[in-house]
Parts: sequence; C-alpha cells; structure tokens
Amino acid sequence: MNLPEITFFHSRWQCALLLSLFPIIGLNPALAEWNPDAGLVTSLTQGATLSATSPGTNLNTVLDGNTDTSWQSGACLPTGYIARPELNQVLGACAAGRCSSSGSANPQDATDNNPYTGAYVPLSNGSAWINVPLPQTRSLYQLGVRGFGNQPIVFEALTASGGKVVSTLTTVDNYQYRRFAAPSDPIIALRVSSKDKFTLTELSTLAEPCFEAVTVDLGSSQHVGWVQMKHWSPDATSTTLSVSNDGQQWTQVAALIPTSLSYQSTLFQEQPVRYIKVRHAVTERDWAKVYVWDIAAYDANGPYGSAPAPRVNPHSIGELLGINGIWGWGNSNPNGAVLYRQMASHARNYHNLNWDVKDPDHIPDYTAMAAGKGTEGQWWLNWDKEYGAWVKAGLEVEASIQFTNRVFPLTVWDNPNLAGYTYGFAFAQHFGPSSGNGLVRTLEVGNEPWDYPSSFYRSILGGMAAGVKAGDPSMKVMPGALQASKPEAANATGGNYIGARLSPAEAVYLDVLNTHAYSYTYAADGKRTGVPPENPTSSINQVRNFLRFRDANLPNMPVYLTEWGWDSAGAGENCNANECVSERAQALYGLRGALLLSRLGLDRLTWFFYANDAKCDTLYCRSGVTGSVNTGFTPKQSFRAFQALLNTVGTRHFIDVLREDSTAYVYLLGDNNGVASHLMAWRPVDGDDTTVSTITLAVNALPASAVILSGATTTGEPADLPVVVDGQWTIPLSSAPLLITLKP
Repeated sequence: MNLPEITFFHSRWQCALLLSLFPIIGLNPALAEWNPDAGLVTSLTQGATLSATSPGTNLNTVLDGNTDTSWQSGACLPTGYIARPELNQVLGACAAGRCSSSGSANPQDATDNNPYTGAYVPLSNGSAWINVPLPQTRSLYQLGVRGFGNQPIVFEALTASGGKVVSTLTTVDNYQYRRFAAPSDPIIALRVSSKDKFTLTELSTLAEPCFEAVTVDLGSSQHVGWVQMKHWSPDATSTTLSVSNDGQQWTQVAALIPTSLSYQSTLFQEQPVRYIKVRHAVTERDWAKVYVWDIAAYDANGPYGSAPAPRVNPHSIGELLGINGIWGWGNSNPNGAVLYRQMASHARNYHNLNWDVKDPDHIPDYTAMAAGKGTEGQWWLNWDKEYGAWVKAGLEVEASIQFTNRVFPLTVWDNPNLAGYTYGFAFAQHFGPSSGNGLVRTLEVGNEPWDYPSSFYRSILGGMAAGVKAGDPSMKVMPGALQASKPEAANATGGNYIGARLSPAEAVYLDVLNTHAYSYTYAADGKRTGVPPENPTSSINQVRNFLRFRDANLPNMPVYLTEWGWDSAGAGENCNANECVSERAQALYGLRGALLLSRLGLDRLTWFFYANDAKCDTLYCRSGVTGSVNTGFTPKQSFRAFQALLNTVGTRHFIDVLREDSTAYVYLLGDNNGVASHLMAWRPVDGDDTTVSTITLAVNALPASAVILSGATTTGEPADLPVVVDGQWTIPLSSAPLLITLKP
C-alpha cells in the first residue's frame, strides 16, 4: 500500500477520534445513561449480617462476592467447643449458682472456660465432691474434665437410674484435659469426687459431634428459592444448607458434598426466608477446621433473572442458525461450505490477525493478497478465495479478527487505537459489502481477547470499529465475546465482563453485541457437566443477563450468540470430557436450544463447531455436527436434526409460549406477522430419556400433521396427532421435539 493511502488513513483516524466525542449523545441518547452493571441480578445477601459458631478468621469474606476468599472456622477440638453453649451444656453453670459441692469457695471456676482457674474442692466428712446439673436432662456425646489431686478422682454422669462412672482419674491425669464417651442414658448432672481435696479446673460436655455453622441474616423476610454457595471443606464429614424465616424453625433444603470445589446452586420452593445457614459436621480430629467461601441468595430465577416476555422473533429459524468454521473447509475442501449450508445460513471464521500482519501496527495489504502475493503473515494466503467459496455456497460470512496477548503482547502495540483503526479501515475497504468485494458482512473485534487489560482492549475495539465504519459503513461491527453476569471476571490483566470492556465511546460504532454461552452446570461432586438447555442452573441462561444489559444501554441492538453447543461422541469418534453428552442428546439439545434461544429474542445462533477435531477427543474437540476429517466429515445426528428443523420450519419464526415449565415446553411458530402455523412441544428432560408422558393443553387451533424431530432423518419421523376434545389437546411428549402443523 502506497504512502498517500497511509496518510489518508491517519487523517481519517484523527477525524474519527474527534467525532467520537460527539455521537455519545447525538447518535444514541440511551448512551448518556450508561449502566455497566445493568445485566446483574443483585444477591439478596448484599448488606446482610453474618454470625458463626466460632469466630474463626475472615468471616466477612462469606459475603464479599469473591469465591476465592473464605471464612476459616476455629477448631472445635481439642478444647474449642468448651466456649460454645450449644455444645457445652454446663458452661457457666456454677457461676449461675446451679452447682453444689462439699464446700468450694469458688465453684464458678469449674465451668468458666478458663483452664488457668480452678475450683478448689475441700474435704468434708471424708469426701470432696462437686455436682454440676445440666439445664435439662438429655443425652450427650462426650464429657470432658481437667483437674488435679493427690488421690484418684472419680468422674460420674448422674442419670435417672443412678450414677455411672465415666472414668477414674489418677495422678497421671493431673493437669491433662481428658475427654470420654458419655453414657447412652439421658444425663441429669455431672459429679466429680475424691477421698481427698482436689482442684477442678474445667468440666465440660460435648453435646453432639463437632460442627461449625455460618448464618446469614438478610435483615428482613425475602422471597428466596435459589442459594449459591461455595463451601469446600476437606475436614467436614457432611454439609447441609437450611433456611428459616424466624431463626427458630429451620428447613433443610440441601445435603451437600463437603469437598465439592464448585460454586453449587441449590434450588427449592420459593418461600419467605430471613436466615440462611450452612452447617459443617467436623471430623473428630484435633485442630480440624472447615470453610465457607461465599453465599448468595436469589428468588426462584436465580442469578440469571427472569426470562424476557415472549415476542415474535423477527428472524426465521433458518436465518438464526449458523456454524463456526475455520480456514480451509471452504477452500481446501470444496464440499465443506456446501455441506454445512444444509444446516446454516451464515458462517463465522476465526480470522487470525497474525496471518494478515506480523506486527499489529502494520497495515494489511489486501490488494497484494488478491493478486496472489499472499499476506505479510502468510505468503500463501488468499482470504478472497476462501471467503468466496463460502459465499458461493450461500453462506453469509462473519470474520472474527482473532488476537490475544499471548500472540501479540501489549509491548508490541505502538498505538493500539491507531492500529485497530487502520486495520479495520483496510479490511472494510477490501471485504465490505459496499466499498469492497462484499465477501464479509460482519467484523468481530477479537474472538475471546480476554487476556488483555480492559482499557487496552477498549482502545483496540474503539479504533477498529471506527476504522470499519470509515472504510465501509454498511459492514457490521461487533465486539469480542463478552458476558454480563459475572463482574468478578474483570481484573487488572483481563477478563470478559462487559461492564469493564465496553463503554459508550466504543459502543457508538457497534451494530451488534456478541456473547458465548454453553450449557454447563456443576454436579454435586463439583464436576462440570453438560445439561439440557432448559436446566434452570445451566450457564446458557447467562444470555438473560446479557439481554438485560442490552435493553438498558443499547435498546434494540441485535445480540449474536456466536458460540454455543454441546460436545458429544458420534460418527465413530469418542468424547472424553465431563461435559460430553450422547450423540442423541447433542441433537435434541441443539434443536431445543435453538428454539429456546429464539424465544429469548436472540438474533443469531452460531454453533461451535462445524466438525470434530481430528487430534483430540476432549472438551470442544467433539462439538462438531459432523465427524472429523478422519471420518470424511460424516454427519452426526445433530447435523440431521438441524437439517430437519430447516426442512420443516426453516422459514418460520418463534411467535409465543403456550407452556414453559418443568413438565413441558410448548411454543408457537409462524410468520413474522405473528400468525401461527406450527406448534412445537417437548419434555425438558435428559436427551437420553426416551419415556413418553402426556399433557393436556388448550390450543385455539386444530392439528393437521405431526412429526418427531430427533435427527434420525432429515425431514422428521411420523407421529400420531394429538387427541382434541372441546379445544383441549392431549399431547404425548418425549425428550425429542414434536412438531405439529396447524390447520389454516
């Protein structure tokens, strides 16, 4: 590229910087009220107070929203329990005047939780003794005693049937704290006696096995149906979660695995709750301690909030569906783009910045590339040939300009804003729909550029987006994938929280927002696993937070989900990751997920990935809708399922929800004017569940035909029509979507 063109770029860049000061108010008034945290759902524990069974350390961290910091309990054993009245039933008993003795002048020192003070018990009528009654007769777990004397000291538990000797202490036991198993009978009082004077420095009970608990007081009654907690404690033998509205009557809502390292979600019937308690039973070992890391609480919708009200999606199912690809399956494999066009309308490519330029401050020479001279980064590369094959196959192209700190460290960028601008301008001028050859419709500023500091990424984003708009205003621009539900992901060196990585200064140049969301949750043992898209705890629900951010800050801006999907075996290839699902489940979840995401109002759904990886079988290596090159790209069941969806209702739009609960999902599909033509229904259960259950539903239409969409065929498998009586449909449903064509 010649010098005058370079000078022109710099001039346009400088102009763009000046103009960027004004459109914040002029182009979009909503930007003046920017709320970086608009997507968040605030935990009901914010501003709550905490209490714990033992002081421990860092109790405040339980509510700091940081799952990397924790409260550490004190040690119940060997003697920590003595200070706890719920465990030590005789704590302070003598100071309260409940004890009797053979004449001790300071009996209070026997139950004061101070091993350095002791009740001197004198001899009277040939015996020295002290009796310590319990507040109420009850069974106990262990009994503890510490004292010293010249003669054996008898330690007894008094029960309804008489005294039961717990132990006889000798001079060997002097000054040693001893614990003994309590008799099984309910105990009335404890007695310590000797044939000679002695000193009792401490008497205690362990009413039950050691436990530690943290209690959250919300301050007032709140509607709670979802608690998230991290509670890892290897010295806990069991962990329970309980709730209460009055602090007296408690309801246990979960029994948890203590050593689970994940942030666990517990869902229960939404109810009035003021207090939340996590309780660890502690292993019986001296100095054992347990932990609570974080507690958050929400209503039944959890941290994702409620789904938006359903409305007609302006995009048809066929327009929504796309596929992620990479260089080569359009060019090197002539059938690639044609094959995937059968289940997708657009394709997103990972377009590596370092393939175009060796230095991010250099300007790519696409004119030389088009002439067959390659790029600065790759001598052989011709994006025109690659993208031309995709477009010829009927796919609209999105280019994700991929760059990371690992490949292009901060230190190699001389001017990140200018570098972004000149690259974006050159790209749009060459590939843009109106200024260029029309091969690329959308440019994404980074795929997952999360290892750059937020301000650094914003500088690149603002420059590249402005450059694209200067080069070809008709080319769409979107940022790299961001999320709006986890602010803790923002840090000094990177992260993907949208509140930190997007501001009004960059947003004025954007046409689309972009996120990635997969359907994972954490099992009770802490392992992450793939789950159906309807699972309330599925991470795919974070798109609700993203839409909430969009609605508050950039109303009506399209939202693309540029990566989603499930890994599965299939086409003769294994899948070895906790998140893997079966081939059938991948197909059914793909169909159900597409319908659910269409219902949420997303504007594009781009599946990750086009094919399995040929060299690995772990997470993201088996997310393809076909097998790898090793199988000749054999279609998996998910490929046929998407084909069937497009072949049957590809031109239809989501219209409305008839039912959406744990029993059934029932949606109406039709034209973009809201006229229904189809009903789609399924059970939101595991994809390998083949059982059928029946629902009854009022539908203001009559069924004409029905097919099951499972991916067994590319058109659906014939199914029986629902039975209709007086407008009530009786519909047999399974995990595979049932598509019913309605009579006009």
